Amino acid sequence: MRVTRTLAIVLAIGVGSHVVSAQSPRSTTAATPTQVAAFDPESLPSDFTGVDLDGIAFAGSELRGKVVLLDFWAVWCGPCVAAVPKLNHVQDELAGEDFAVIGYAVYSGPGEDVQAFADQHGIEYRVVIGDDDLTLDYGVIGYPTYLLIDQQGRQVRKYVGALPGLDERVIADVRALLGGSS
Repeated sequence: MRVTRTLAIVLAIGVGSHVVSAQSPRSTTAATPTQVAAFDPESLPSDFTGVDLDGIAFAGSELRGKVVLLDFWAVWCGPCVAAVPKLNHVQDELAGEDFAVIGYAVYSGPGEDVQAFADQHGIEYRVVIGDDDLTLDYGVIGYPTYLLIDQQGRQVRKYVGALPGLDERVIADVRALLGGSS
C-alpha cells in the first residue's frame, strides 16, 4: 500500500510539472511586466458557485467585468498554506482595482473547519466552500491550482503548485489585463 501511495504521489508530481510547462505561453517572445504573453483564452466549462464563510451564496458570474484569481486549495495542502501570505499580498497590492482573489476550498470538510483554517492562517481574501466536482470541470489535478480569469470570464493563465514569485507574476499579469494600470 505504501509503495502504491508513493508511486501515485510521484506520478502526480510528474503530471503537475508537465501541466505547468504545458501552460507556458505559446509565444517565444518574453512577456514584459505590462503585457500578458500570448495565450489563447479558454472559456470555462461552467460558472463556479458555492457558499462563502459568512454563509452567503456565491456565483462566479458576480465577478464579470473583473479580473479574478481563482485559487483551488485544501486545508490539508502544505503548499496551499504557504501561499496564503502571497495571495494576501496580491489582494492588498491590487486593492481598488477591478480584481478579486477567490479562495475556492475543496475537499476540506464542513464550513466550520474551513473557517477555523482561514482564521488561523490569516486569510484576507474571500473564501468560498465549493463543489469538489468542479475540480474535474476545471482540469485541476494538483493543489494549489490558480486560474487567472479575465473580465469576460475566460481563463487566460493557469499556475500550478508552489511557484517562486507567484505573487509578483500574478500582479504583473493582472495589471496587463487591466491595461497596465497601477
